[in-house]
Amino acid sequence: MAMNITNNQPFTVNFLRTVTNVGLANTTYMAHIYTNSQLNIIVNPSTLLFKQLKEKQSFLVVVTGKGFDLNTTQSALLGWSDGIHSVHSPIVIHTYTFPQA
Repeated sequence: MAMNITNNQPFTVNFLRTVTNVGLANTTYMAHIYTNSQLNIIVNPSTLLFKQLKEKQSFLVVVTGKGFDLNTTQSALLGWSDGIHSVHSPIVIHTYTFPQA
């Protein structure tokens, strides 16, 4: 999950994701966020209960912050774990400006 934001402006970024259970049936995954104080991150729902194999579930990741200087990158990590297996997704928010082609 990555987003380029306007520098020095408060921001809210939404990432909607859908995942498919490729593990066991009747498994519960809990979200864990690893971040710094520059990003506020909420995952909703923060628990996914898969009742069967190949079942799909969706969740929303909301990232907010006060804004950053130009050419700044802030990152975080969203982890899902059932206590045995874990899956991680990086979250990157940046204010880089790229040259026009």
